[in-house]
Amino acid sequence: MKKIYSLLLAGIVTLTAANAQSVSVNTDGTAADNSSILDVKSTTKGMLVPRMTTAQRTAIIAPATGLLVFDTDTKTFWFYSGILWTNISIAGGGSFTLPYNGSTNSSTSALGVINTGNGAAIEGSGSAGAGVYGNSYNGAGVNALSTNGFGVFASSNNSTAIYGFGSNVFPTIKAVNSSGNAILGEATASGSSGLYGVSTIGGGYGVRGSNEAGIGIYGHTNTGTGVYASSTTGTALSTVSTAGGLAFNVIGKVRIAGTPTAPAAGYVLTSTDAQGNADWQPQAEATPKIAFRSYGVLSGEELEDLISGSSFLGEIDNQVYYKYENYDYGSGFDLNGSKFTVPVTGLYHFDAGLKYEENLLFDYTQIKISLMLIRDSKIYTMARSGSYMNSTENLQLNLSSDLLLQKGDVIWISTSHTNTLGLPSYLDIALDAQQYFNGHLVFKVN
Repeated sequence: MKKIYSLLLAGIVTLTAANAQSVSVNTDGTAADNSSILDVKSTTKGMLVPRMTTAQRTAIIAPATGLLVFDTDTKTFWFYSGILWTNISIAGGGSFTLPYNGSTNSSTSALGVINTGNGAAIEGSGSAGAGVYGNSYNGAGVNALSTNGFGVFASSNNSTAIYGFGSNVFPTIKAVNSSGNAILGEATASGSSGLYGVSTIGGGYGVRGSNEAGIGIYGHTNTGTGVYASSTTGTALSTVSTAGGLAFNVIGKVRIAGTPTAPAAGYVLTSTDAQGNADWQPQAEATPKIAFRSYGVLSGEELEDLISGSSFLGEIDNQVYYKYENYDYGSGFDLNGSKFTVPVTGLYHFDAGLKYEENLLFDYTQIKISLMLIRDSKIYTMARSGSYMNSTENLQLNLSSDLLLQKGDVIWISTSHTNTLGLPSYLDIALDAQQYFNGHLVFKVN
């Protein structure tokens, strides 16, 4: 026994002496590498480090930094980093054996990857499934944070870049921002949408915005359309106010097109039924401005020059010729002829007044004023007013009438009188205010 111990001690001394700084363990006598304190070499055998369970490993008191063991529970190598035990199988610089599942209980990240270059810290790719899948019972399934870049960047060549699914009453995607935009959608292709919402069930909303006091949905564009709504058979845009507010408020120009009748200049949006459906309709034509007023009558001499000797007013109706024109809207009244030609078919109102001159030689027995019409070369008396008397007083005549006239009709005033001597007489040319003829269009008739 003493002999065996002596031989073993001699072997150890010989092994150690093989290199003053390094120890070489091999079967071919190769010296240890200068960079190694222990150089173990074999092509047929391996090296065993201490093996223990997870409980035994974590029970080691004050483990040295770099301490290495093999965990028989996890079937992996573990080393102590000076702070915690680290599984070498999932440390950087190696590769996973897939599929891989691991678990830990830590207040810090279970997996931390830092890439100081321009590439991705973690990249996941799936041919048919999810490239990266995150799941959490109470926290965030995937938590993304960026100081200056994108918290989450998603890209797809032929399908949806980000897809969310939920089967409960809570939002599938919830975005919160305390100072900027919670969600920003940007489209760079013509005809595409920065934000596109779809609801496949009746009563749902493709896009819904809500705000307690501000704006629920805000759309802005410099030269395009801020908010665009489209529907095939339903309602493209529906607005409701239930508390006395405005269902629709517009500041600026308004354009409404696409109703059954194409819009045109001057058309009016008109309700077509009791439900409030509306259509563009031609605006009801406004009543044209047609009105005239003439006053004052020509003297006897002026009448003789005008009507070739038939200057006196007697038992036969004579036309009254007026001296002045106050206004003539529509240019229907001819002062020289003292006749009004009807410019449009419609209902007209006329007023006329005449005052005969007083004559000391006789008493008037009858005076009359008539509203005359020419239509299709025929003459009609349309209205008449007068009085029978034996006096030289109360010589004022007044007439007022409404007439439905046709375009092209001609209207004028005539008068006649009788007296006790059968002598001619004239209208009082000194009283212009009592000698008048005026009329206007009440409304047009098609």
